[in-house]
Amino acid sequence: MKTKKVSSPISDKRETNLELYRIIMMLLIVMHHYVVNSGLLSEGGPIYSDIGAKRSILLLLLGTWGKSAINGFLLMTGFFMCNKNLTAKKYAMLLGETMFYKIVINAVFFCTGREAVTKGSVLSALLPVKTVNDSVSQIVLVFLLFIPFLNVLINNLTEKNHLRLLGLSLFVYVFLGSFAFLGVRMNYLSWFIVLYLTGSYFGRYRKKVFERRKLWGYLMLFSLGVSLATVINGINKGSNALLYLNEVNKLLPFTNGLTTFMFFKSVKLPYNRIINYIAASTYGVFLIHTSGDAMRQFLWKDLLRVTKAYYLSWPLLLLHIFGSVLGVYAVCTLIDILRRKFVEKPLFGLWDKYFPAFKEKYGIFEDRVCKRLNISQ
Repeated sequence: MKTKKVSSPISDKRETNLELYRIIMMLLIVMHHYVVNSGLLSEGGPIYSDIGAKRSILLLLLGTWGKSAINGFLLMTGFFMCNKNLTAKKYAMLLGETMFYKIVINAVFFCTGREAVTKGSVLSALLPVKTVNDSVSQIVLVFLLFIPFLNVLINNLTEKNHLRLLGLSLFVYVFLGSFAFLGVRMNYLSWFIVLYLTGSYFGRYRKKVFERRKLWGYLMLFSLGVSLATVINGINKGSNALLYLNEVNKLLPFTNGLTTFMFFKSVKLPYNRIINYIAASTYGVFLIHTSGDAMRQFLWKDLLRVTKAYYLSWPLLLLHIFGSVLGVYAVCTLIDILRRKFVEKPLFGLWDKYFPAFKEKYGIFEDRVCKRLNISQ
């Protein structure tokens, strides 16, 4: 099998097939949060109080893909970024986007009384990173800083050693992590690094088998089918139906993320400006609708009243489920488009104007410090 090592950067022109993939994955994440953040799964909630009902089964099946979608996003990051440099501007844009929503959304909730104004809550709203335990948006900001160093590692590994490192990492996190009795504790930051190493292998080495659309399509259907079967089996046993899909490092969320990404990567679609434009706001959708407990309470419990909607007639329930998910996605996308146009664009116009001079001065300062401390470049 021929292998082509890629050393030149991947084109900056976004591929519509993967932009469509981003949209679908974010819709699945919103659907996941419709189920898990609304009270449907809480103790005494409608689903587990009526576990065998058709509507409970439907909601569990629809809400099971959130962890798989997160894996898909991170695999795509590794695929592309292993052949690129993370620029200061790109990082500043992501940091700015995160802080914009943290500050604005918390300010709105403070002013409306939906969140108590305390020293801790204000500090949390103003700090870009407060924890790297379970907040994906905060962990992403830390993880991105590792990318330049991970790329140095990746680009100095032979393909064989890359596979050895990948095999060891997946054995520890996926194989051992898939069995509760082995006691592997999940950590998102290190898991994102494992996903980056995985995605970077497919980005760095191009093999014909990686482009076989039918193969990856069959593998994707098999992985998704097994996932559905485990959920249904859990329902029939009256146990935790999402047990094998409730964490990102378990086997099925990993294979779901990998096979869906590889399938969409192999699908060739013509460039579509509208899809690409909408997909540019997927991270904004994530930041807005997962901005904190106050947002979860407001969105899923107070505004959409998901637990009450559970008891609607079938046509109205289906309308509520899909209307809510599409509505949340559409509103969040619109908000992010306005932010990009009226906040991000003007601010980074100033960045383009003043940052080069700042970068030059900082470089001189850094060189002097390194020279003073006898640190080699």
